[in-house]
Amino acid sequence: VQLGAEEDYEYFNTEFHSRLYRGAHNTHIHELTVATRSRLAPFRRAQFMLPGRLAKSWQEHDVIVTAIMRGDAAAAGKAARDHVSIVSEASAVFATVDPMESRLSRSARR
Repeated sequence: VQLGAEEDYEYFNTEFHSRLYRGAHNTHIHELTVATRSRLAPFRRAQFMLPGRLAKSWQEHDVIVTAIMRGDAAAAGKAARDHVSIVSEASAVFATVDPMESRLSRSARR
């Protein structure tokens, strides 16, 4: 995280979420969340282009893990919901970009 290694963080981020889903011991939830994450992957990855987002995500995960380790289900649930909300807002920045405008902008840079 300190080095801003997005590729490395992506691996650990995916592993972190997978462990949480498996820890729920609910096959339906695990399958649903994995499918949803797969469909949203391009937007989720894009959020890490925002300045400081990678470090903030790490901090959000730390709050979730700390609550789980304390056995505080309510705090873990709140931290997880807060994290999802923040990710949604960060990802929405990229979901609203006009694809044609983005292509033209990339072409102009070449």
